[in-house]
Amino acid sequence: MQMRTTRPLAALGIIIAVGAFTYTRFQMEDTPVAEIPDVAFVAAASRGAGTLPNGEYTTRGSYAPHGVTTEIDVTVTLEDDRITESNVVLLTEDRISVLVTERFQGGYKTEVIGKPIQDVALGVISGSSLTPMGYNEALRKIETYAAAL
Repeated sequence: MQMRTTRPLAALGIIIAVGAFTYTRFQMEDTPVAEIPDVAFVAAASRGAGTLPNGEYTTRGSYAPHGVTTEIDVTVTLEDDRITESNVVLLTEDRISVLVTERFQGGYKTEVIGKPIQDVALGVISGSSLTPMGYNEALRKIETYAAAL
């Protein structure tokens, strides 16, 4: 007789667990994506004197030359809120974008290395006007993410 009363209770427990999981999952889906920046972060050993955590941050920026969205991966290392290293990787094979981004890569570091991330807002670099827009977008994502840590 005891087996007959435990089976319905076990079934009821499973139904409640599945319902709670489903409710939680749908609640998470309602979170706006814009509030969750897509930033990878590798922490340094210490926070440092700045307001943002020291470490290496990587995210994606984009711009739209000729009506086609082009993306770049931007990695920066922050120490005491200053950019100490920066790298840009172009994520397209479009030959014009490749040429312009190569020019950008050859000239932008002097404008960012050693400067506070909050002060960096690039304009035209080595004839490139759109790649800096993608770089600036990525920096703002990194800055927002780091400030929330």
